[in-house]
Amino acid sequence: MWEEALERGFYVDEEIVVCPHCFEEESLQDFIRSRGGKSPCTYCGAVDEGTCMLDELLDHAMDCIRTEWGHPADEGLPYGGWQFAEVIDTQELFERVRFYALEEVLQKKINTAVTKIDEEWCERSPYLLRKDQTLWYGWKEFSKFVMHEARYVFLNATPESYDDSRPDEIHPVKILEALANLAEEIGLIGKIEPETSLYRVHIVDERESLTSAKRLGSPPRDKAIYSNRMSPVGISMFYGALDLNTAILETFDPCNGNRKKAAYGIFSPVRPLRVLDLAKIPDVPSIFDSAKHSIRPGIMFLHHFLQDFTKPISKDEKAHVEYVPTQVVTEYFRHIFRTATGERLDGIMYPSSRQENQTAVVIFANNDACVEPEDFSKTNALLVLKSYGRTDLVKTRPTTLKK
Repeated sequence: MWEEALERGFYVDEEIVVCPHCFEEESLQDFIRSRGGKSPCTYCGAVDEGTCMLDELLDHAMDCIRTEWGHPADEGLPYGGWQFAEVIDTQELFERVRFYALEEVLQKKINTAVTKIDEEWCERSPYLLRKDQTLWYGWKEFSKFVMHEARYVFLNATPESYDDSRPDEIHPVKILEALANLAEEIGLIGKIEPETSLYRVHIVDERESLTSAKRLGSPPRDKAIYSNRMSPVGISMFYGALDLNTAILETFDPCNGNRKKAAYGIFSPVRPLRVLDLAKIPDVPSIFDSAKHSIRPGIMFLHHFLQDFTKPISKDEKAHVEYVPTQVVTEYFRHIFRTATGERLDGIMYPSSRQENQTAVVIFANNDACVEPEDFSKTNALLVLKSYGRTDLVKTRPTTLKK
């Protein structure tokens, strides 16, 4: 029995039944329900949602924990050499992974059951970066590379700092393929349906009105003279949002109040548009959700990537340099990426950096692709103007996501 306990990593010396109400963590609750036990919970007597034995739950929980954590000696740390990596005790480990029992007595039994076998823990492979860290550092190196070393021939270039002998280092240029693979694996390729309203805003003088698709849509090429988050000078794209207030805030800084108006156009797609939807990156899966272990590191990385991708950038002489990484990502998904069925993308959706819980959008549509209703059937048309108007500018500060 003790050999079996050593192998499992815990020892429970009594029969204890637990139910979903014993735990706060949803994946642990789901596991208990999946066991479908009929014995009443030791602590509250509940049985209606299913129960399981504590040792069954611990078996599952410890298997999940060991995908990312192990004993320092097993992970190659020399005895007494814990200074080479962070080593924590069982109680702190459980706090980090959110292995909480709502009953204090139950939590003590869980801590005791595991501490009898293992009292010290460190991350698996402590001398190497985790996969999410490898991807994150790859993105940061890619950003520096295209901003300061090789902007136009980077696909066939290698940074001097890249060390191909390290198993936890990704070639910076490969981060584009990694992003594409994650987009497919996690399901970030979505659609904007024709009935969707897309708001685009221009800041105009108080008496000025814009009423045509050509004036309210993407700028003509000779007017695309400013570098933007996803398009460099000379490349015209449609920047908008799913609501008017966000479209205004994405265009105008209310802290610079002046006597102007927001002229807006409401456009709709002429067909379903395929987009990379960064606004629907899921929450990081629980370590106890064994079905999602393979995508957990990728989602962790994507949350860091998204913060960097959508961060506010000051409109000064450095803006065109700061925008280069996101512009390159945009061009990759526009010109190189193909869906699993071989289709090209029409745009990118992303959380607004100026308005919390709202979505901004860029459509790969130039001025010619923004048309009036009577030109709906033009072969190059992507967006049709449905209505237009003017409104006062936002008087309050935006709800900013990044500080």
